[in-house]
Amino acid sequence: MVVKDSDLYRVQDVLTEVLLPITNSPIIDGVLTDSQSVTTSFQNLAHGLGRLPVGWVVVAPNADARVWEDSAANNPDPTKFIRVKASAAVTCKFWVF
Repeated sequence: MVVKDSDLYRVQDVLTEVLLPITNSPIIDGVLTDSQSVTTSFQNLAHGLGRLPVGWVVVAPNADARVWEDSAANNPDPTKFIRVKASAAVTCKFWVF
């Protein structure tokens, strides 16, 4: 089978059309933290992103707990930390993006 340049360009165009929205999604550009022990008091957890996060997701919690973020005004450096607490003690990772 002979592949013509026009066929190859069409394939590249389709791949670009499919992959570009995925690679440009903010959630893809993130980091997974090590396991963190989250308590019922607000605490600063280093995220390692190196910039202001757009958001975060709890990953692999070892207990049934809700985790939420403190107001930005109480975070000493949002480019380095997320400030969170949980409804019950829990160990989990965070996908920060």
